[in-house]
Amino acid sequence: MGMIEVKDLPPPLPDAIPQLSPGDVSQPIYTQEGIFIIKLISFGKMTSDAFEKIREKIYEQLFDQRVSEEITNFVQKEKKKSYIEIR
Repeated sequence: MGMIEVKDLPPPLPDAIPQLSPGDVSQPIYTQEGIFIIKLISFGKMTSDAFEKIREKIYEQLFDQRVSEEITNFVQKEKKKSYIEIR
């Protein structure tokens, strides 16, 4: 298949990648699409230019995740402090 990104692999293939070292071959992985065997040739290398291109996107995703967590925590705390009576 050539070089592909882990995110482009169908489940559960990405789960097998972290256990492999370059040159390793996975055990057969059975899916509904068929049987897969993965041989990890190498990990792609990211240049500093490539990192700089995605740096802002990474920052935004982490920021959004943190804001979402903080809002959820705030709402939970406010719910605990409130009292609602339904008549």
